[in-house]
Amino acid sequence: MLEVIDCRCVSKNDFMMRSGFQPRNALFFILNGEMSYKMEDKSGRVGKNELICFPDNIFFEREMLTPMTFYYLRFENAVRQTLPFGKIYIENKMRLLSSFEYLVKVCELENDRLKQHYIYDIFAQIETERLLEVRCSDDIVMLAEKFFEAHIKEKISIRDAAWASGVSVPGLTLHFNKATGVSPMKYLNNMRLRRAETLLCRTDLSIAEIAQECGFDNAYYFCNVFKKYNNIPPSKFRSMYII
Repeated sequence: MLEVIDCRCVSKNDFMMRSGFQPRNALFFILNGEMSYKMEDKSGRVGKNELICFPDNIFFEREMLTPMTFYYLRFENAVRQTLPFGKIYIENKMRLLSSFEYLVKVCELENDRLKQHYIYDIFAQIETERLLEVRCSDDIVMLAEKFFEAHIKEKISIRDAAWASGVSVPGLTLHFNKATGVSPMKYLNNMRLRRAETLLCRTDLSIAEIAQECGFDNAYYFCNVFKKYNNIPPSKFRSMYII
């Protein structure tokens, strides 16, 4: 679960810290100006209407090339989920800008429920772009994902997915690890949990009905898996994110 510490709009002529580890996980959405960066195997420049993530466990080097104005989001990663790092491509920049604008406002209101909603919204946009990129870059993964979507309510195995994708089980695993960083069954489980999040926020279905819709054996098992993934039970997630 990601927890907002603060979000504000700042203007700077230079960074106080040009290299090291970010004290807190941070996202910068740049409104004006440009910077260069290097993190592990990634490097480049980030400018107007672009997004960059600095997880607190990845060493960075950065330089402000021109004075910058940017939205600065600091957040906790309570369950230490894997975060993107470096420059992040987002196609719908106006939607992202709107989310940051509202997050700044709700931080001023000190409304924790809405803060959680908007950080979830921002990272949902990031995850959507990542999945779209995966679809475009790996046909095998795309075929398996379509199979998962069509059978998300059913009990399916990695062999089923491999057969539907036209590759062996090791081959499918290799494609998924390379394109997504996780195994096929972990990817399917995450798909089920994201679908559950959507149903919790957008429908009046009961917890048991959502468990069934997302392919979990029963509500008890679903609640345990969901809590492990999000650090909160489904009922609390629903109350936090429904507006």
